[in-house]
Amino acid sequence: MDNVIGKNIQYYRESAKYKKTELAKLIPCDVSLITRYEKGERQPTLKILLKISEIFGISLEKLVTEQENKFQIAARGSGKQSKSEAQEFVVLKQIAEDYIELMKNVSINTEYQGLRYPNFHHLQVGEIKRNLDLNDSINYENFKTALRTKWNIQIIEIPLKTRKISGITFNLENHFIIFINKGHTEERKLFSLAHEVCHIIYHIKQTLYLISRLSSRNKIEKEANKFAEEFLIPSEILSEGFKIDELHNLKKEYITELAGKFNVSPECMFRDLNRKGLVQYNWKSYRPVTDYDENYLLEWKWSDLPYLYVVGVFYNWKLEKISLARAAKYLYSDIRTISKLFNEINDQIEKVS
Repeated sequence: MDNVIGKNIQYYRESAKYKKTELAKLIPCDVSLITRYEKGERQPTLKILLKISEIFGISLEKLVTEQENKFQIAARGSGKQSKSEAQEFVVLKQIAEDYIELMKNVSINTEYQGLRYPNFHHLQVGEIKRNLDLNDSINYENFKTALRTKWNIQIIEIPLKTRKISGITFNLENHFIIFINKGHTEERKLFSLAHEVCHIIYHIKQTLYLISRLSSRNKIEKEANKFAEEFLIPSEILSEGFKIDELHNLKKEYITELAGKFNVSPECMFRDLNRKGLVQYNWKSYRPVTDYDENYLLEWKWSDLPYLYVVGVFYNWKLEKISLARAAKYLYSDIRTISKLFNEINDQIEKVS
């Protein structure tokens, strides 16, 4: 018999960057047991399986059923991947997989319906905007709505524990789930969303595993940043409001004001002007710096999840595909709160019908 449980334990342990000794200490059990579990020489008890699933932040089903364990990811952040970041990715992947499965259970199609190009070219930016019914002035909420309704990209905005990560994209068999860090500024979230969309359009292929970072010098990362800047700050629109002959009057305040017209951060505007050869990075007196709140609240609740996801959980419960207790877990809340919520949704449906 295949060693399904052992392979899953090993996969999630390595994905979350746990050493065998660390996992054994958390259970707790002897480290030799972890080795025997993973080799299939011994089967863990239900109590231990529940503890392991709790540690990894996944459902029990993920440990006891055969998994392909293949997914693609793009994340916008900085620095090397830490253990806490890897552990958070495992939890987010669970949410993404739950989202897709719940939608399939109630026959809601979440497969990607957007554009794909083999190679990036700045002339495609206009076509992409037209396809999404977006004009040159793009704000965060309108962009999210367009991606959901036109391209079927699912967007979940929650405060991420890995504070330097601003966007994460999961591709699950052509179903795209983008996580945006709720703790970041509106301007940063907008840029991150455009950055992730570039990866979806151009970079994420069937064989590619991609982690994107703010500080990366990778060609793909530079391309995604260039796309996001051109998408949010069209060159022709910028040229109308930016006076090159008044370059000597350029100040931080002016760059900040200019950034506000395009709903981007002053740093983004400065970088775009630099890319266009209008400013230089050694002009420190002109370069704006934004102080980001690094102490935002990590708590979140069901209302932070997309309404489609909440409704999907409701209909799964309504059709008796899941219990109320399981629905509460999907919505990261308690049974009493979800019971009240479902009664309200049910009342709304009855009024409409």
